[in-house]
Amino acid sequence: MYNDLYGETKKIWDAYIGLKGVNISGYMFKLHYLASTMLFVGYSVLVTMNTYTGDPIDCKHDTKDDWGFLDSYCFIHGTASKYHSPTGGNTLDETCRDHPDECESRTHNHYMWVAIVVLCQGGLSYLPFYLWTNLEGGKLESLVKTLAEAPQFIAESDKGEECKCGGPPCNTKGPHMLSSGNDKAGELAEHFQALVGHNLRYAIKQGVAEWLCLVVCALQILITNSFLGDSFLEYGPKVFEQMKLDPWERSDPMEQTFPVLTTCKYEYFGTAGGKAWVDAICVLPNNVVHQKFYLLLWVWLLLLTLATALHQVFKTTLIFVPALRTLVTKIWWTEPPKTPEESENHHEEVDRVMRSLSYPDWVLLSLIQANLTDVNFHSFLIDLAYNNKEKAK
Repeated sequence: MYNDLYGETKKIWDAYIGLKGVNISGYMFKLHYLASTMLFVGYSVLVTMNTYTGDPIDCKHDTKDDWGFLDSYCFIHGTASKYHSPTGGNTLDETCRDHPDECESRTHNHYMWVAIVVLCQGGLSYLPFYLWTNLEGGKLESLVKTLAEAPQFIAESDKGEECKCGGPPCNTKGPHMLSSGNDKAGELAEHFQALVGHNLRYAIKQGVAEWLCLVVCALQILITNSFLGDSFLEYGPKVFEQMKLDPWERSDPMEQTFPVLTTCKYEYFGTAGGKAWVDAICVLPNNVVHQKFYLLLWVWLLLLTLATALHQVFKTTLIFVPALRTLVTKIWWTEPPKTPEESENHHEEVDRVMRSLSYPDWVLLSLIQANLTDVNFHSFLIDLAYNNKEKAK
């Protein structure tokens, strides 16, 4: 039973991170559906354990009554804090206590929702890849699965078809000098050749999913900023700026957004029927972790947005500059030739292939390359060039 459960779990995990099966995701999709989703989901699990099974808040008051429910009340209804802008002092600062009008008051009631909001953000990060998986429809798998699962060199059979006259076998499919000699690579080249010119919708679907990654980056920033009371956009710059100052001159932006020490006011009816209240001081230990996580998240979302934007600029350049697609194919996808003669033939073969391919066809070619070994992809290019040459004849 445990072995079966482990086996099924391993299959799901391998399929999720792209270790098994056909890989239809590039590094950009992996940054979103793998890195970002794991960051959000992992932190959601951590916060859930600390919040709902630990002691997320501890409040103290100066009355003699036993207010055992005060922790739960303050956790649900939120707490408050005051900050003096020049010094960044919290509620217990003397300036805020003696001159409350000079301090900024803030309420904090978001900490109980951190685990849920972060989990939803993890699902949002997975959305572009989920959409692309459904739009792709298994087209790539139907093409390359046979060759991807058998990376060894498979030579053409020397056994020919039987002649119609009933005599000995005729060697009509023997190895030749112009093709690769890899039977499965030749079949893949024929199937790919049949799809050339019919991949526009396929490329559009991938492009929409990749642009959605950039939209998701913007949404993640806006959602986090709104959730933290419009303080997330300036959170990172303020923290890094304050790190340069003397410790005695710093105003802690992390403490202002995620205060560890806050106040909670509980109003009730007194013995004479009048209103009374209790001012409690509350400690929020989870905010110490929230401070560091959202600083890390600020840096991560900034880098992820820049990487996604640069990726889209690169893909746009590939659309309008065919020479760049040829250069990428020669430098990144094929092995460098060992002799000048091989180099000349190699460049001719790649150029012959690329001249016959538009950008949508090249998109499918790039996904094929990502799923084949270098040897098999080189064989595939040779057969593709050979087919183009035979078609020209």
